[in-house]
Amino acid sequence: MAEFVKVLFLCYTETMKAKKKIRKKAKAKKASPKLALKKEDQFGVILEDINSKFDYLAEGYGILKKGQGVLDAKIDRNHEEFIEFRDEANSKFNTILQQLFNIDDELQFIKSEITGLRMELKKKADLNRLESLEKRVRKLEASNVKLRALAMQPKS
Repeated sequence: MAEFVKVLFLCYTETMKAKKKIRKKAKAKKASPKLALKKEDQFGVILEDINSKFDYLAEGYGILKKGQGVLDAKIDRNHEEFIEFRDEANSKFNTILQQLFNIDDELQFIKSEITGLRMELKKKADLNRLESLEKRVRKLEASNVKLRALAMQPKS
């Protein structure tokens, strides 16, 4: 846009310089006023044509500027929608991650409970084995007592 304005300004200044040159030439050639007027008229027509083209350029610039404003508004609206979408997606992902962490914590708790139950079951199995061993030891002690009693009896 800035380049367009520069070109527009340069064209305008060149037109004004050309107008001044025409006026100087017309004053210099006062000896033949009819010829000078004809050339001046020709340059006047050319300058009017250039001025109308400048009007078109200015109108086009206005339209471009208006279109740029519309595009800027659309870009801003799309940017805001994108930010809202991104924030919503991040929020949902954070919720999912939190739920996954909770599930992981629950799994760790369940694993520790299973380990504890295994230990209790092993202890219970060991207690059952211990009770059976104690019964065998009592039987062996009883039979040992009987055998000693027999061995202590006098031999006849």
